[in-house]
Amino acid sequence: MTKKSGVLWIVAILALVAVVYVFRYNVQFDWAMFWQQLRHASPVHIGFAIVLIYVTYVLRAMRWSVFVSPMKKVPATSLLGSQFIGFTAVALFGRLADLTRPYLVARRTGLPLSSQVAVYTIERMFDLGAAALIFSTALAFTPRDLPHHDVFVRALRRRYSGFAMG
Repeated sequence: MTKKSGVLWIVAILALVAVVYVFRYNVQFDWAMFWQQLRHASPVHIGFAIVLIYVTYVLRAMRWSVFVSPMKKVPATSLLGSQFIGFTAVALFGRLADLTRPYLVARRTGLPLSSQVAVYTIERMFDLGAAALIFSTALAFTPRDLPHHDVFVRALRRRYSGFAMG
């Protein structure tokens, strides 16, 4: 690490500490409720959820590798770090940081940023399609005796009635 980049890291960390210090009382978090709820959580379920999170990072890296393959053959393992950093940025800074992944992948692969934004857009389309499939399957197989089932069916019919007409 060069002296200049070391100074930049120190400045960034100090800025982060300053932001946390200034806004520490603006965030309301009930630690007692957190620990109470955590006592009721199953360690097996928590562990399984963590494993699933990391599996999704690997699957997204593989999918991104497939989407980039017409332009350049890139192994999915080389894109894994970009996925971790990108989703961490989204968790820390919100959806504004969504373009972190395309930027990092563009830098790592040497491809133009515009092509990676296009890959990001296609990836979001696939995510939307998967969410629609999951939602539709859940509605199709929801037991009829659940409360408010008729409201879900009416809302679904009203929403998609225009598609049946055309």
